[in-house]
Amino acid sequence: MKNKAINIMTNALKQPFTRREISSAYIYIGLLYSELKMYKEASDNFHKGMTIVEREEFRYSPNFNKIIKVFIKNGDLEKAAYWLDNLNSRKLYDKKFKKLGHLNSYVKKG
Repeated sequence: MKNKAINIMTNALKQPFTRREISSAYIYIGLLYSELKMYKEASDNFHKGMTIVEREEFRYSPNFNKIIKVFIKNGDLEKAAYWLDNLNSRKLYDKKFKKLGHLNSYVKKG
């Protein structure tokens, strides 16, 4: 069922959605790949989704914790460090981003 959902979401991305909707779709696809333990595909989709909205303000989601952990599992330590830094900088407007602080040591250790 997850593979079917991935196909449906990938095809849906051909529609004219907003930037935030497209970003959310890529992140959702990444989460599905992550559940299938396909970490490279998950990492690629997370990076695409995050890049679309990286300069926009958005609220904290527990999925950010999962995203950083997938980057680490996949060996994408540069992406993990980049996105963790980006997300940590958002504490200024949403204190919930502090919940990601424990991941700093994992990114530095590798």
